[in-house]
Amino acid sequence: MISIASSFKFRKSDGLLPSFDNTLLSEQFNQGGNDFIYAQKIYRTDTVIIQVKTLSDYTVDLYYSPNCWGAWTKLSSGTKVVDGTSYDYWEVSVAMATFAAYETVQFRMEILTDAAAHYQYWYSEPVELCTEDDGLLMVEFFNVENAFEVDYTTNITHLLRVEGQLKEYKPGGESSVFDNQSEITKIKDEVKRMLIFKTEPIPAYLAEMLTVAMAHDKLFINEVEFVSESKSEFDNNSSNLGIFSVTLTQRNVIGLNTHDIGYNCDSTSGTMVLQELAASGQKSFAIVSDYMILTLTGYRVAGSPTIKAGTTPGGDDILSSMVLSPSYVTEVALIPTDKASIPGGTLYVTVSGAGATANIYIILIKNRQ
Repeated sequence: MISIASSFKFRKSDGLLPSFDNTLLSEQFNQGGNDFIYAQKIYRTDTVIIQVKTLSDYTVDLYYSPNCWGAWTKLSSGTKVVDGTSYDYWEVSVAMATFAAYETVQFRMEILTDAAAHYQYWYSEPVELCTEDDGLLMVEFFNVENAFEVDYTTNITHLLRVEGQLKEYKPGGESSVFDNQSEITKIKDEVKRMLIFKTEPIPAYLAEMLTVAMAHDKLFINEVEFVSESKSEFDNNSSNLGIFSVTLTQRNVIGLNTHDIGYNCDSTSGTMVLQELAASGQKSFAIVSDYMILTLTGYRVAGSPTIKAGTTPGGDDILSSMVLSPSYVTEVALIPTDKASIPGGTLYVTVSGAGATANIYIILIKNRQ
C-alpha cells in the first residue's frame, strides 16, 4: 500500500465500487456541476521519495505516462529499505528533472504479488512539472515514530508543493495574572508568532494530504518549522476544488515575560525532557537541580544499537543494557534516580553497535520545592 502521507496522491485500482480511495479526481462526479481539472504541482528541481508497504516477497516498480495518456514507461524499480518478518518497505526515488517543464505526468506503481504475475496497481493523480518562478510553497514533514503506515526509521521526508500564502499574522499566546484584593500582578505572559496558511483552490485529496502533514511531529514550510495547534478548514463551496486554511505557530519563536515572585513559572509542570538525536558513542546529560531522572527512552535510527547509562563515562550502573533492532525499534526504561545520587550531576549514556545510532529521550521530574 501507499500511505496517505505520501508526497503524491495514489489511488488503488481494486475493482470495487467508486470511493474516495480508488477513484481519481477526473473520474469523480460532482452533483453541483462545478468540476475543474487539477494537477498536483511539483518543481523540476525536486526529488520525491515514495514509500510502499508490501507483504514479504513482493516487488515494486514505478511507471509513468507522459501527458497522462499513451504507453506506460518503466521509470525505476523500488529498493527494499526495511526487510520485515511480515511486511517489507520499499522506496522509489524520483528525480523530477527527468520530465520537461510544465509537462503533466501520471505515475503507476506496480506491486508484483507472486510468481504467477499477479499485480496490484496504484495510480497517481496527475502531476504538473513547474519551475521556481511559479512561487509555490514548500511543505516538508516527517515523524519521530512510525505512523500513517510509514516506516520513518528510513529517514524519509515527504514533500508537497502548493499554491498559497503564509503571511497573515495572527497574535497568539497566554497570559496569567494574580489578583490580590484588586492588586493585579502579571505572573506570566507568553507571546507566540502565529501565521495563517491558506491555499489557492485545491481538491479534497490535497486538502487531506495537507491535514496529514500538519499531524506530523515535524512540519516545515519554506524551511521554517511550524506546529499546528488548531484544526484545519476546507471550504469547497459545492465545487470539486476549495480553499484549505489553518493557523500555524512558528516553533521556537516565543517571547516570555515572568514576574519574580520566588519560583520559575516555566517549571510548574514539574517535568523536563532532555534529548540527543541520532546519537552514537558516549553522550552526557546534565541533570537539573531539584529534579530526578524518571525514564530513559531509546528509539532506533540505524543499525542495532545497544544503550547503557551510568554515573561514570561508559558506566552501566543506572541502565545495564537496552538492545534495539529493526524489529524492536523503541523501549522505555524506568530508572528513578535522584540527582544527589549522581556524582557531579551528569548522566552518561553510551550507544554502541556497528553503524548504530539512536534517539535518546530522558524525562526528569521535579522532586523538590
